[in-house]
Amino acid sequence: MKKRILVVITGGIAAYKTADVVRKLVKRGMDVRVIMTSAATSFVTPLTFQTLSGNPVGVDMFGDSRPEDALTHISAAVWAELVLVCPATANFIAKLAHGLADDLCSSTLLATRAPMLVCPAMNDGMWDNPATRENIDKLRTRHIDFIGPEVGGLACKTEGKGRMSEPDSILVKVERHFQRKNRPKVIVTAGGTRESLDGVRVLTNLSTGRLGAEIVDVCTEKQFDVIWIHGVNAEKPRSHCIEVRADTVAEVESALRKHLAESDVVALVHCMAISDFCVSGVLTLEEGFSIFSKAKNVKEAEEECIQRAVKSKSNGNQKIPSGQTILPVLIPGKKLIDSVREWAKNAELFLVSFKLTSGVSMSERIAISKKQLANTNSDLVVANDSEQLSPDCHEACFVTSSKVDGPYIGKRIIAQKLVENLLIHTSPA
Repeated sequence: MKKRILVVITGGIAAYKTADVVRKLVKRGMDVRVIMTSAATSFVTPLTFQTLSGNPVGVDMFGDSRPEDALTHISAAVWAELVLVCPATANFIAKLAHGLADDLCSSTLLATRAPMLVCPAMNDGMWDNPATRENIDKLRTRHIDFIGPEVGGLACKTEGKGRMSEPDSILVKVERHFQRKNRPKVIVTAGGTRESLDGVRVLTNLSTGRLGAEIVDVCTEKQFDVIWIHGVNAEKPRSHCIEVRADTVAEVESALRKHLAESDVVALVHCMAISDFCVSGVLTLEEGFSIFSKAKNVKEAEEECIQRAVKSKSNGNQKIPSGQTILPVLIPGKKLIDSVREWAKNAELFLVSFKLTSGVSMSERIAISKKQLANTNSDLVVANDSEQLSPDCHEACFVTSSKVDGPYIGKRIIAQKLVENLLIHTSPA
């Protein structure tokens, strides 16, 4: 069956290159439909693209000028397997980022659920403008991918970044998109979990998910498909991925069980900061004093605290009144990494776990990581220490059964080195 590509042409001089893109897509056996903005028709006529694609071209959303058999904005949105915006002007990128729908092209893109490839083309000053950069960043968080722009000669007779990528480069990216279905999958967990203390308060940690986002981006660059399981405030990757939000340890477990059951998952990078404790419930100071004064030993006090706390939580998850001293009862949480091998359908899964220490020497950090390597049956442990972490700096070593690599400094470098290990051990096509 032919791949269905909707080409959206906006009003820039680079539109003449799009004729070659459409011609080559059709030559490769793809079903191509074209819609154009009114401004785009000032550079290349709809008849050109109708001739090259073999299909009617849409320009007007309403009116007599729209051919009867041309796609409407809804039918085009549903029909497309892939949307290629080529060229994409700064104005159209801004409309796309802000959800405007004032013509056929912008309305179609607001309605479609198809993945998008966007080929920017504009003056270098427009490309570098903070407003354009913000719009592009916003679109990337929605998993819209960009092709180019390139550095070169521009229509304004200057040299700079803003030139639309050449047709052959665009075709490579389009073909690569349709090969994604055959690519191996990697699960990356990132960010922190949170456990309910009461109806409005949570127990959480300071994980930002930034390293996880970098790992997702590098995996995507290296032709892995990525399932990104993340906490509520985790930093978003720039690349397209399957996104699964999981706030609690139980939700992370459910997501891991589901996706590890897929046979084409070749690796798990368990970067997420999973809560070490679960909240059994909350006791008042008076309840706690009563329990400890009556208990014969610590074990008895512990059991009574847990029972009372569970009972208090079962009575409702309402907000605990402020202005009083409370005693949250925290019990050790489930170590999900210990069960990963059991849940994984792929017996050859490459498992990367993380170990965070606090203020220990490098030799101690490595020794602790080797212990985790054995206990969790991990293939590689990323060893880092809380004193080496900051928003701007991150230092980590890689510990395997045979060697220790690093330290590597910087989230991007760590992500690149980690994915190099994935490539060696999983050999994606």
